[in-house]
Amino acid sequence: MTTEELAEAQSEAHAEFRELAVDYWGINKDNGKRSEIQAMIHRQTIFEDKCRDFMYKDRATTCPHYKTIEKVAKEDREVKTEKIKANAQVTATLIGQVFTLIGIVALAVLK
Repeated sequence: MTTEELAEAQSEAHAEFRELAVDYWGINKDNGKRSEIQAMIHRQTIFEDKCRDFMYKDRATTCPHYKTIEKVAKEDREVKTEKIKANAQVTATLIGQVFTLIGIVALAVLK
């Protein structure tokens, strides 16, 4: 390639770059694809916030079975807590009986 051809190829590349930059940024850097993407991200954030608000605030007033679901979940938590307490009591009772048995065996051996 000659120097003139290289210069022309370089100027074409710069022209394409400027075209892409204008398309991305826009003429005033506020009306190109970038601003459209930022607006879409902003709308997505608003949508996610509204969904989160609905899930945690509005659902209780709009769902007819929400109170029943909450009641069942509370009862489930209570049952699980009671199971854990019962398992601890059974374990404590077994440990106490083992110590009692050891004591009985020790007294029998000593007599």
